[in-house]
Amino acid sequence: MRVLDLDLENNQTVSSNALLVGEYGRLRNVSMGPDGNLYILTSNQDGRGNPVHNDDRILRIVPLENNVHPESSVPSPLKQTQLGIPIQSVSCNDGLSLIIKASNQMPACVKVSSIQKLVDLGWGIRN
Repeated sequence: MRVLDLDLENNQTVSSNALLVGEYGRLRNVSMGPDGNLYILTSNQDGRGNPVHNDDRILRIVPLENNVHPESSVPSPLKQTQLGIPIQSVSCNDGLSLIIKASNQMPACVKVSSIQKLVDLGWGIRN
Protein backbone atom coordinates (compact mmCIF):
# COMPACT_ATOMS: atom_id res chain seq x y z
CA MET A 1 0.00 0.00 0.00
CA ARG A 2 1.36 3.42 -0.93
CA VAL A 3 0.66 6.93 0.28
CA LEU A 4 1.00 9.41 -2.55
CA ASP A 5 1.48 13.15 -2.31
CA LEU A 6 0.09 14.50 -5.58
CA ASP A 7 0.64 17.81 -7.33
CA LEU A 8 -2.60 18.05 -9.30
CA GLU A 9 -1.68 21.35 -10.91
CA ASN A 10 1.35 19.82 -12.64
CA ASN A 11 0.00 16.25 -12.88
CA GLN A 12 2.95 14.86 -10.91
CA THR A 13 3.60 12.60 -7.95
CA VAL A 14 5.61 14.53 -5.35
CA SER A 15 6.31 11.52 -3.11
CA SER A 16 5.41 7.85 -2.79
CA ASN A 17 5.84 5.95 0.47
CA ALA A 18 5.17 2.24 1.00
CA LEU A 19 3.32 1.34 4.19
CA LEU A 20 2.88 -1.95 6.07
CA VAL A 21 5.55 -3.71 3.99
CA GLY A 22 6.03 -7.23 5.31
CA GLU A 23 3.73 -6.69 8.31
CA TYR A 24 0.49 -8.39 7.25
CA GLY A 25 1.36 -10.27 4.07
CA ARG A 26 -0.58 -9.65 0.89
CA LEU A 27 -2.88 -6.64 1.06
CA ARG A 28 -5.80 -7.55 -1.19
CA ASN A 29 -8.04 -4.48 -1.02
CA VAL A 30 -8.13 -1.07 0.65
CA SER A 31 -11.28 0.99 1.08
CA MET A 32 -12.44 3.97 3.12
CA GLY A 33 -15.50 3.21 5.19
CA PRO A 34 -18.40 5.60 5.80
CA ASP A 35 -16.95 6.16 9.29
CA GLY A 36 -13.79 7.73 7.81
CA ASN A 37 -11.60 4.76 8.76
CA LEU A 38 -9.47 2.89 6.25
CA TYR A 39 -10.17 -0.84 5.92
CA ILE A 40 -7.59 -3.27 4.53
CA LEU A 41 -8.34 -6.84 3.55
CA THR A 42 -5.43 -9.28 3.62
CA SER A 43 -5.26 -12.40 1.46
CA ASN A 44 -2.63 -14.84 2.66
CA GLN A 45 -4.54 -18.13 2.39
CA ASP A 46 -4.67 -18.20 -1.40
CA GLY A 47 -1.99 -20.84 -1.92
CA ARG A 48 0.97 -18.47 -1.90
CA GLY A 49 3.56 -18.42 0.85
CA ASN A 50 3.18 -20.15 4.22
CA PRO A 51 0.14 -18.71 5.98
CA VAL A 52 -0.64 -19.45 9.61
CA HIS A 53 -4.06 -20.13 11.16
CA ASN A 54 -6.29 -17.00 11.07
CA ASP A 55 -3.76 -15.21 8.86
CA ASP A 56 -6.37 -13.42 6.73
CA ARG A 57 -7.71 -10.30 8.40
CA ILE A 58 -9.65 -7.12 8.00
CA LEU A 59 -7.50 -4.31 9.37
CA ARG A 60 -8.97 -0.99 10.47
CA ILE A 61 -6.80 2.13 10.31
CA VAL A 62 -8.18 5.06 12.32
CA PRO A 63 -6.94 8.46 11.10
CA LEU A 64 -5.10 10.77 13.45
CA GLU A 65 -6.90 13.97 14.25
CA ASN A 66 -5.30 17.22 13.19
CA ASN A 67 -4.16 18.65 16.54
CA VAL A 68 -1.78 21.26 15.14
CA HIS A 69 -4.24 24.15 15.49
CA PRO A 70 -7.43 22.63 16.88
CA GLU A 71 -9.05 26.00 17.52
CA SER A 72 -8.90 26.90 13.82
CA SER A 73 -9.36 23.44 12.36
CA VAL A 74 -12.65 22.51 10.70
CA PRO A 75 -13.65 18.81 10.81
CA SER A 76 -13.16 16.87 7.59
CA PRO A 77 -15.99 17.06 5.04
CA LEU A 78 -16.81 13.39 5.68
CA LYS A 79 -17.08 13.98 9.45
CA GLN A 80 -19.30 16.99 8.88
CA THR A 81 -21.70 14.96 6.73
CA GLN A 82 -21.68 12.16 9.32
CA LEU A 83 -22.73 14.76 11.90
CA GLY A 84 -25.75 15.57 9.74
CA ILE A 85 -24.48 18.73 8.06
CA PRO A 86 -25.89 18.91 4.51
CA ILE A 87 -23.22 18.59 1.81
CA GLN A 88 -23.95 22.09 0.52
CA SER A 89 -23.24 23.50 4.03
CA VAL A 90 -19.91 21.71 4.63
CA SER A 91 -17.15 24.11 5.73
CA CYS A 92 -13.48 24.03 4.78
CA ASN A 93 -10.35 25.33 6.51
CA ASP A 94 -9.00 28.69 5.34
CA GLY A 95 -7.43 28.51 1.89
CA LEU A 96 -9.51 25.51 0.80
CA SER A 97 -12.73 25.27 -1.19
CA LEU A 98 -15.49 22.68 -1.18
CA ILE A 99 -15.83 20.44 -4.22
CA ILE A 100 -18.29 17.58 -4.61
CA LYS A 101 -17.71 14.49 -6.73
CA ALA A 102 -20.54 14.24 -9.25
CA SER A 103 -20.71 10.42 -9.29
CA ASN A 104 -21.21 9.83 -5.56
CA GLN A 105 -21.76 13.27 -3.98
CA MET A 106 -18.61 12.84 -1.84
CA PRO A 107 -17.37 16.24 -0.56
CA ALA A 108 -13.72 17.25 -0.34
CA CYS A 109 -11.83 20.41 0.64
CA VAL A 110 -9.12 21.30 -1.87
CA LYS A 111 -6.85 24.17 -2.85
CA VAL A 112 -8.59 26.59 -5.19
CA SER A 113 -5.78 26.04 -7.70
CA SER A 114 -6.68 22.31 -7.89
CA ILE A 115 -10.37 22.73 -8.66
CA GLN A 116 -10.13 22.78 -12.46
CA LYS A 117 -7.91 19.68 -12.52
CA LEU A 118 -10.44 17.83 -10.34
CA VAL A 119 -13.34 18.97 -12.51
CA ASP A 120 -11.46 17.53 -15.50
CA LEU A 121 -11.22 14.22 -13.57
CA GLY A 122 -14.98 13.98 -12.98
CA TRP A 123 -15.66 16.08 -9.92
CA GLY A 124 -18.28 18.84 -9.80
CA ILE A 125 -18.22 22.15 -7.97
CA ARG A 126 -20.82 23.31 -5.46
CA ASN A 127 -22.94 26.20 -6.77
